[in-house]
Amino acid sequence: MIKKLNSLNFKKTTALCLALICSVSVGSFCVSAAAEKVNSTKKTANAANMISGLLEYIKNSNESKSDSSASNTYDTSIKIYFHKEEIVKEMELDEYISGVVYAEVPESYSIEALKAQAIAARSYTLYKIKNGITHPNGADVCTDYTHCQAWNPREKDSDYPESIKKAVKETQNTIITYDGECINALYFSNSAGMTESAENVWEGSSYPYLKSVYSPGESEFPDFCQVKNFTFYEFLQSIENYSEDITCDADAGVSNIQNIKRSPSGRILSAEIGGKIFTGLQIRAMFSLRSSNIYFTQNDSGISIVALGYGHGVGMSQCGAQAMAKTGSNYIEILKHYYPGTELCQIDFNL
Repeated sequence: MIKKLNSLNFKKTTALCLALICSVSVGSFCVSAAAEKVNSTKKTANAANMISGLLEYIKNSNESKSDSSASNTYDTSIKIYFHKEEIVKEMELDEYISGVVYAEVPESYSIEALKAQAIAARSYTLYKIKNGITHPNGADVCTDYTHCQAWNPREKDSDYPESIKKAVKETQNTIITYDGECINALYFSNSAGMTESAENVWEGSSYPYLKSVYSPGESEFPDFCQVKNFTFYEFLQSIENYSEDITCDADAGVSNIQNIKRSPSGRILSAEIGGKIFTGLQIRAMFSLRSSNIYFTQNDSGISIVALGYGHGVGMSQCGAQAMAKTGSNYIEILKHYYPGTELCQIDFNL
């Protein structure tokens, strides 16, 4: 979920980010381009034949409810692992999706951005089900946002905000497909201007619809930029605590980080620290940063690290979706922009 910051603090932080970024000559990575105009897609009336095995899995996921099968109205409940309580519960698919949207983005977002989020969350969920990605006790998904999706409960489904109920209801059974298959609809908070291709984040994970695209308008959001200041001692401690067998020069400061390689979006692909090679994800974890789009600058008092964006950067930017919605794009245009080459389809669960 987007974190709410005091507007004055946000302006100060953004100004500091821009100053630090300019000081290390990385302005070329801060992109600001008009979103590519995309054509609306025709909804496919029946996606059942295109999504092999998906419907049967869901229809048969709760064999105890044989009476619903007899009436040809299939049970669409899924099994969710609540990681904090370490229990599994069943709930209707769209009740789960409502909780995901409620947790992932502010209810005040434009309806088109909320619809895009609902469809992405639904597609991501069904992709995991279709591909047999299970959790403890046979659950389909979990409530741990670091592994699946964030999820916030309400006492009952009708308690969710009207904007979220509307977004989920008006996109009911809609998913995103590529070449007839439900996609791995990854998403995140803020790309700082350009999303990332999946293979640049997770080696060997190449998807034709998870490619880098421009994402303008994101600098207006608090998640656009993070600045962390370290003393020289704290900087070295962060490195050594992450990997004990690294030998760094206490007097070298940021010069301990060498041979930084970046993707076209600006995110670090790899860098050498103390003679060892680390990925951008590892460096992000090393310094507890929001993204791998990282820049370093040093002065007499210590080291400042700037992280642009928030999240892995692959798929749909939630801030970018809201920025597109505010400029008039509908949910179809938003989804087709962030997932190139995809189509929207309707699943008929009663077939």
